[in-house]
Amino acid sequence: MENSLNKLALLAFDLDNTLSPPTGPIPIKMAKLLIKLNTRYHIAIITARKTNQVITKVLKPIHHALLKTSLQKQKYPKLVFIATNTGASIAQTNLHKIAQRNNTIKKPPTPRSNLFKRVYISPIYPEELTFIKNTLLKTAYKLNLIPKTTYGNLFIHDQAGITFTLLGIKAPDHLKQSFDKTKQKRKLLVNKVKHILKDYQLYIAGTTSIDIVKKGNSKGKALTKITKLLKISKSQVCFWGDSLNKGGNDYSVIKAGFNTHKVNRWQDTYVKLESIVKTLSNGKNAV
Repeated sequence: MENSLNKLALLAFDLDNTLSPPTGPIPIKMAKLLIKLNTRYHIAIITARKTNQVITKVLKPIHHALLKTSLQKQKYPKLVFIATNTGASIAQTNLHKIAQRNNTIKKPPTPRSNLFKRVYISPIYPEELTFIKNTLLKTAYKLNLIPKTTYGNLFIHDQAGITFTLLGIKAPDHLKQSFDKTKQKRKLLVNKVKHILKDYQLYIAGTTSIDIVKKGNSKGKALTKITKLLKISKSQVCFWGDSLNKGGNDYSVIKAGFNTHKVNRWQDTYVKLESIVKTLSNGKNAV
């Protein structure tokens, strides 16, 4: 990052491989860093995952960290934005609210909790959902892309997006890692259906998945919406991600004109954020 810390107003992050392992929650030590940074900066997490998944992977560990440490006694005037479905849905919350509620409740936040305020959604309606599912299944079976043995449901969806997983959502990691390393299977499927699903954006994600949202949504556009809500400039933002290369699902952030920081795994992010927290504690402002 070339920006000084004093100039930044918003730290934005991809989730998988940036803040967390691909198949687990953010580590508690990462949650503690995000909490400390939120005393000074707005935080945005922009991911292809669904809201329930982000609650499990991000907000539950943060809630746990607030309960177990003295961090709950601090004030958190800055906002936290959660953009799911590759930016097709954006909600905001405030860690100060979670901290205030820790003394009276032991349950983590839920999608219907008043801790959330939805600020944007591009919905996919039930009839669209049926059409998209049927199109993907029919084409995938025709191309022999779905194996005889699958693991759990092939689809995850909520109001704003769909994820199609060719092995199923409960597939073992070792099978997922070896299934489509070159992404050629999923590229073939996307190329076959994109003229039929012309009103939707299809993103190749993870190791076995394809994410589907309404056209016009991307991580870059979501981040632009958040900066407008905060009334800050793009130069006051830095986005962290592992797929910033052309064709990656973080690349739209570069195209939108934001400063970015490339990481390869969540540990890279942790080391850098830890350094930033120490720098701030020492009263310095250069990154």
